Amino acid sequence: MIIGSQNINDRSLLGSRDSELGILVHRDSNLVKSTMNGKSLNVSKFVQDFRLRVWAEHLGIPKDKLQDYADVCSPKVYKDLFYLRAQENTKILNKAFPFMPQDSITTISKMKDIMAKGTAQKITPAVKQELDQVQGTLVLYPLCFFEESLESLPHLGRPASDKIFQ
Repeated sequence: MIIGSQNINDRSLLGSRDSELGILVHRDSNLVKSTMNGKSLNVSKFVQDFRLRVWAEHLGIPKDKLQDYADVCSPKVYKDLFYLRAQENTKILNKAFPFMPQDSITTISKMKDIMAKGTAQKITPAVKQELDQVQGTLVLYPLCFFEESLESLPHLGRPASDKIFQ
């Protein structure tokens, strides 16, 4: 298993602007049965355990609840776990912080309207209770933020749309 960010580009290779770090964990001889892309195979216990710990942290759920999602290649993993959690967290955060970039704010004028209303909320007990429902660290990137305003700027082009799971 290799962990790190090793990019091949001038930032990394010139050595004066950016640095990269990677570590190699040697092959684990302790193997466990797993499934990848629907096929049964033996995988490193260390690597599988590490992957599930990282997933548990980002999903905000106990690691033992991930056993049914061990097939890392399954669309079910991304759609039912990661994407769904990101949607739920994004919905909560967008409601609590309406002035933050989000897909419903497609024009600069909409943002100006929101800011003019002074929609910044104080963290009241009710808002805190909603924010406590956020699990893990996953959110959706607001791909449609200012989308309509950017269309009028041809040199920037149209932002990509999120059609992956729709």
